Amino acid sequence: MPCPRCGARLLTKTEERPPRLVCVDCRQVLPQSVQVPLITLVVRHFLGVMLLLGLVVVPLLVMSLSPWIDRVPRAPRTNLSAIR
Repeated sequence: MPCPRCGARLLTKTEERPPRLVCVDCRQVLPQSVQVPLITLVVRHFLGVMLLLGLVVVPLLVMSLSPWIDRVPRAPRTNLSAIR
């Protein structure tokens, strides 16, 4: 497995627990098991919800509740079986 930073080979160091991968050239230390912190997932979910509210829900509410927006009259519904 190459180093993600420079592409050199990685060595395993077992002196410390947990064992880690160390790059031969740039000496970057990489953990064996990468775990995503829970706060990262919570923040990303919160930002996704805020983006959805800001871009979709709020404009729809403003458009539907605003007295200055003229209502567009809809065309009357026609029954397709009556046309044939």
